[in-house]
Amino acid sequence: MNRNYSRVMFYTPIIILTVCCSLLASASSQDPLRIGSKVLPQVNTRPMVAGSNNWLTPFIAPAMVEVDSNWNWVCTICTEIPNYKNDTIEVIKIPKVRNKVLKTWWEIKPGIVWGDGTQVTGNDVAKTVNMMKKQLIKSKAFELFPIRSIRINKDNPRKFTIIFNQVRSDFFQLLNISLIPSHIVSEIAFSAGSPSGSPEKVIIKWYDKQKKIISMKEPNPALYYGLWYPFKQDSKSLTLKKHPKYARKPPLENKNFSKIKITRYLSSNSLIKAIENNSIDLILEGNLTIQEATRLINNQQNLAANERNFRVISTAGSKLEQLIFNLRNPKLAEPGIRQAIAISIDRSRINKILLKEFGEIPAHIFHPNDPFYTDIKKEYFFDPKKAEKLFLDAGWIKSKDNYIYKNKSRFEIDIVTTKSKLRSKILKLIKEDLKKAGIKVNLIVQNKKTFFTDTIKKANFRDIALISWNRIPAGIPWETFHSQQIPSMINDYSGLNIGGWHRREVNQVLEDMVKDIKYEKQKELSSKLMEIFSLELPTIPLFFTPSFAVISKKVKGFQLSGHIYGSSEGHIHWYKKM
Repeated sequence: MNRNYSRVMFYTPIIILTVCCSLLASASSQDPLRIGSKVLPQVNTRPMVAGSNNWLTPFIAPAMVEVDSNWNWVCTICTEIPNYKNDTIEVIKIPKVRNKVLKTWWEIKPGIVWGDGTQVTGNDVAKTVNMMKKQLIKSKAFELFPIRSIRINKDNPRKFTIIFNQVRSDFFQLLNISLIPSHIVSEIAFSAGSPSGSPEKVIIKWYDKQKKIISMKEPNPALYYGLWYPFKQDSKSLTLKKHPKYARKPPLENKNFSKIKITRYLSSNSLIKAIENNSIDLILEGNLTIQEATRLINNQQNLAANERNFRVISTAGSKLEQLIFNLRNPKLAEPGIRQAIAISIDRSRINKILLKEFGEIPAHIFHPNDPFYTDIKKEYFFDPKKAEKLFLDAGWIKSKDNYIYKNKSRFEIDIVTTKSKLRSKILKLIKEDLKKAGIKVNLIVQNKKTFFTDTIKKANFRDIALISWNRIPAGIPWETFHSQQIPSMINDYSGLNIGGWHRREVNQVLEDMVKDIKYEKQKELSSKLMEIFSLELPTIPLFFTPSFAVISKKVKGFQLSGHIYGSSEGHIHWYKKM
């Protein structure tokens, strides 16, 4: 099994047609949807990453498969995700190929067209995949590319088959990509950055069939196949207009507005004033801190009901803050000790003081909305008396100085993290709790470069690291829990199992989750994995970070998803009531 497959799927840069911005809704054709943001997306094209979020993409060039507001993977421009129940997926053997491969059947929905009226087909998928391959060659990761071939149906080019190099249950997640118009674009080249660089810093040039650069400054609906396309942009705003050839009617077509205007605000204060003054209709997630959202809520509560022209909504986001144990350290190797540390920390107090109770205290690493979430029997609630007994059973006895000792050695741990106001406050509360339990805590704060390129990448920490994960829905945690993913010189420090969790049973469960293409079996296996997790406790999940959005009372149909892809996946259901 290729241990790096999942990292290619989720972390390798992929060419995607995009332009950064926001949302859809509906209302009078004369009244645009007005969105405020602290960052104004630039109308350009650039590589993206399968599994990352670009909140404009669903409007202008929706991915083949996306995650809906209920955290389910769905086909957006294709008819359905291939699965064993409808015989659109098959494990096959290819001559002279050692391992079995996965053959899948796909079909683009009729009526999904580019702005010039050309039907989106399997040729566009093949073109996009070829661009992905070229990027991987440049990043020296081509041998890891998961797609073996794409074959277009001669009689109906909307239909095509994709053969994957491995039997992989989450194969479809690779198709979380926007497409390139194969009838217009001949080549794409990097003009800055690198294939493995940040998507925000990489700009690419598009070339037409005559090898001329395609200008992105002029509106060109032929480059997009969503309901909207970028029409006008200056330094302060971006305007989207309706796709002239879009054939698939939204549910509320009669209320759809004809424009979406996104305006940049230089500060949170100016953004908040804009929603309070009714200058904008919507602030999407990622723009406001907990303190800023709380301030808005308090301002609203001080107004009479008929004067409240907007509302703040929140949900637990997919970003999980957690403490990761270094299991190579003999002091932390016993599960009983890790359990004692876990129940010595009052996570509810952290949620109340720092998150204003907007966070979610997790049972394990899967979000409650995740398809892989399962209830488990064993959870770790704050229980100082039980913690004291666990420490005592392991030979750690509290002395007169209120610290616990074993063989005259004081229980002392380092917790390392990055410089952040929130994390500094988190660690302060954790230090207070652990001191009451008799543990001496040393806080180590590092700059981001040192933390991520040395401490985390090379698992170079003595005891505990405070870090966040942002897992995609139904994502198999192979890269964080399989023993092959423990960072080392052998794998060029590419693994994310930085705690060094090494259990044969865990490896087997993860391998079975990857191989078994039946969802019911995957769900059963994820439940088994979390049962093992709850007993071993290689990490302490602290909380899922809250996500906030602010919407005008006129905006209806909005649902804050909380997952990594953002709420714009459900934009087709939004409208503006006058």
